[in-house]
Amino acid sequence: MIDVVDARPLLGDNSMTNRTVLLAALMTSASILALPNLAMGQEEQQQAQTEIEAVVVTGSRIISGGFEAPTPVTVAPMAALALTTPTNVLDALQEMPQFRGGRSFSSGSKAGIGSGRGQFLNLRGLGSTRNILLLDGIRMAPTTFGGNVNSQIVPQMLLSRVEVVTAGASAVYGSDAISGAINYVLDHDFTGTKVEASMGLSKYGDSFNYRLGAAGGYEFADGKGHLLFSVERFETTGIEMQDRPLQGTISHTVAGRIPGGPRQGTTENPYIIYNGTTWNILSEGGHIAFGPLAGTFFSGFKTSRPFVKGNPTGNSSVSVGGDGVALQINQTISEDADTTTAFARWEFGSNDNINFHVQGLYSLANVDVTGGYNYFDFAHKIYSGNPFLPVDIQAQMTAGGIGTLFVNKYITDSPLSPGRDDTDHYTVIAGVDGENDVFGSPFSWNFTLMRGWTHQLAEEIDTPEERPLHAAVDAVIDPATGKIVCNVTLTNPSLYPGCIPFNFLGPLQASQESVNWVHGTSRYDTYTALNSVHLSVAGDTFSLGEADPVSIAFGGEWRWQDLSVTSNSDPAVARGNEGLRSISATAPRFWLANRSSAEAKLNVKEIFGEINVPLVRDELFFQALDVNGAIRLTDYSTSGTVTTWKFGGIWRAADSFLIRATHSKDIRAPSLFDLGSSKTAGRSTLNDPLTGFAAVVLTEGGGNPLLLPEEAKTLSVGVVLRPEFIPGLSVAIDYYDVDLTGAISGVGVSSIVDQCFISGGIDPICKSIDRPLGPTNTTTANFPTLIRTGLVNTSFISTSGLDIEVAYSTDFQGGTLTARSLITYIDKYNTRASTLVPITEQVGHNTTPKIRATVSATYTNGPYSLFFQERIIGGVTRGTGPPLQVYATPAIPAQLYSDLTLGYDLELDKGTVNFFTSIKNIFDNRPPLAPGTVPRFNFPTLGGYDIIGTTVTLGMRARF
Repeated sequence: MIDVVDARPLLGDNSMTNRTVLLAALMTSASILALPNLAMGQEEQQQAQTEIEAVVVTGSRIISGGFEAPTPVTVAPMAALALTTPTNVLDALQEMPQFRGGRSFSSGSKAGIGSGRGQFLNLRGLGSTRNILLLDGIRMAPTTFGGNVNSQIVPQMLLSRVEVVTAGASAVYGSDAISGAINYVLDHDFTGTKVEASMGLSKYGDSFNYRLGAAGGYEFADGKGHLLFSVERFETTGIEMQDRPLQGTISHTVAGRIPGGPRQGTTENPYIIYNGTTWNILSEGGHIAFGPLAGTFFSGFKTSRPFVKGNPTGNSSVSVGGDGVALQINQTISEDADTTTAFARWEFGSNDNINFHVQGLYSLANVDVTGGYNYFDFAHKIYSGNPFLPVDIQAQMTAGGIGTLFVNKYITDSPLSPGRDDTDHYTVIAGVDGENDVFGSPFSWNFTLMRGWTHQLAEEIDTPEERPLHAAVDAVIDPATGKIVCNVTLTNPSLYPGCIPFNFLGPLQASQESVNWVHGTSRYDTYTALNSVHLSVAGDTFSLGEADPVSIAFGGEWRWQDLSVTSNSDPAVARGNEGLRSISATAPRFWLANRSSAEAKLNVKEIFGEINVPLVRDELFFQALDVNGAIRLTDYSTSGTVTTWKFGGIWRAADSFLIRATHSKDIRAPSLFDLGSSKTAGRSTLNDPLTGFAAVVLTEGGGNPLLLPEEAKTLSVGVVLRPEFIPGLSVAIDYYDVDLTGAISGVGVSSIVDQCFISGGIDPICKSIDRPLGPTNTTTANFPTLIRTGLVNTSFISTSGLDIEVAYSTDFQGGTLTARSLITYIDKYNTRASTLVPITEQVGHNTTPKIRATVSATYTNGPYSLFFQERIIGGVTRGTGPPLQVYATPAIPAQLYSDLTLGYDLELDKGTVNFFTSIKNIFDNRPPLAPGTVPRFNFPTLGGYDIIGTTVTLGMRARF
């Protein structure tokens, strides 16, 4: 990638083929250009351009120019990021085509206790834990128990730029850099004062956000010392599902085209979209699922009637209309969040080229979300004698000797569960660096101590507890008083004191007191810490002939990490079912929000070396020919020793033409939670191919202390062009190929079930599925009761493609016109969850478009500036094709999102104030309709699209 100014936001709607999109992006970028800073005055813009062109970005610890290094690097200057998302500039990184599948506060998510909230970058779509995040070249401490780093902890106002290394970098920066590295570079030399304020609102009257910040930089001790500080506050309100036109109040679901036909999702019975759907296996009042009284619907207080299933679809559990349910629509799809960040740095340089620095970072993030759905239960036991049974149903049970009914119910009596995630993060760094002559050559060195630690408290509030609910639903008449009581009150009164009977039969029949009694708060508390000692040395040595000196870098790093997760809902804790006759002893504490505990430690020792050897200088067709190599030896206390390496080179034929290439072996170590977590319990929706039935299934997983580091081989080959006949034009085209083996993952529920089904029930993976009637019975009664998932080193990912960057700048009509395009073309993205399942070709399907691109242009003239950008997401098809996931109308066309920012610089005696107005997604391009197989289980679209809609932001930035 080209180390020049970066700028990229979101965009608006259109339909193109992938080929047309690519051609349009290339043609546009060859004719228009993007300016470094809309929020600065004209002089500062020109200065920023000069500084960026001279900046050192190499993807290497050897100091050289970015274009001279073999590893591709994209530079995103802070000023350019501010053009795209003025309210939260780091969100602009998510819009770079090389990132896919990451998360941010506004990316859309359901409630529930997860592994942390915030901004998690995902290079190449390989996973956010497979790229390393650095602050001034030092590894950042994780902010979640899963090992992720929330980029929102970075002091944005003091950032100079972000460097994105888009190839394997484990040998240079350490483990976890399989897909690359993101390096946040601070502006250590900033002097003066900066303030900023902005606020924004979507056209739908929600997603309100504001940002306030102040930063300062001051010299002392006659310029030998430097002090930096910043304080920032960002807040955004969430979005609920029903507040977007794509969802509204209508339920959308995909199911087979032929009701009662062949297996849905196949060529014979492809998926189509149904509107107004319900999940007919559940009802708000509850209905009897099977047995002599099957099909009885509890329509009100002690009343019943036949259950109306609705019009059939190709999925026997999904109907159009009827008494079934569509899950509630007031679930959060964009988070309600606020973050506060404070940073300070003290630096002092002595007379002998030695500099000392100490810096501290504090971040507080609070995130609130609304639950994804109410509690629902399948085949909940209702016993004869329950006083809430309708009189006629009780009479039939008595006459027929029926002791138990099995009721499926969606409990809307229970409110949606709000979730909360509060994260405090601290980082303290102390270091000393300098430069000394060794045998007549300057060598720079750096010694750094770092400690980063995070405390995360996550809660799922007002969520049903399994045992109290079963105790309360099992109601009886107290023969002594004639009052309705819990059965356990008579049989074991000390077990559930204060139990309040819960009317399970009929919509909204439970008393508020009983609802409150069965609810609790699922909570887990995480402490994670990373300590590191880092030493690096770099400099020039001897020369080979007339070439430049051979450059070397070497050093070592020692890291030790701790993780402690305590949970009040650990599935590994035995809870039993004493006194309860309707629940299994293996059931977890809460219906859904259960998190396992973990205690784990590890230490890592690394030594590394890197060399750059100039072979030829200023010969015919060989203006420069360099080779580069790096090696790192890493010793894990948990899994032993691993060696990573990288070698590559550059050939510059002339000023206008350069070829670069690297080949590397990279690793990612299992996280402490991967290694040390106890058994987990959860639920997952399953469209069962064997029974043709869709429902929720219990799952069981957990950590694995025998996990080994993942390994990847990466090849990168690129060309950089700066044609002399088009002054100001730069083009970089880089090919990448990544093969990741031994990837850590839990085999997905659908993958396990599908593979067992394809094998006819004989594959060993079938042992992971518990079915009441064996692996071949096709009746709905044979729906799985439990599926075991777990972490193993069995996954495989192979991806390849092209990164294209085009930039151009020129004077135009008395001003400056600049443009830039970033294009990623994915040629291959193949995955396999284990050796037991076939390879899935994902490119061009679902959330893996072949093409993603940003095209931006900026024009400035005097104090006025105008910025425009298109973000392009290529067309995809739904599903993966035969034999599974076939759609009748699979095509989703390419999507374009348009952004516009207008700016005005007011020059004052002592500084500049920039006023700006930004409109994102100008034409309110709505995400394409792409529902799932369960009515309203998720927002009905795929990931990666803009779910917020048109947003207008007003703000100012001042620098004095």
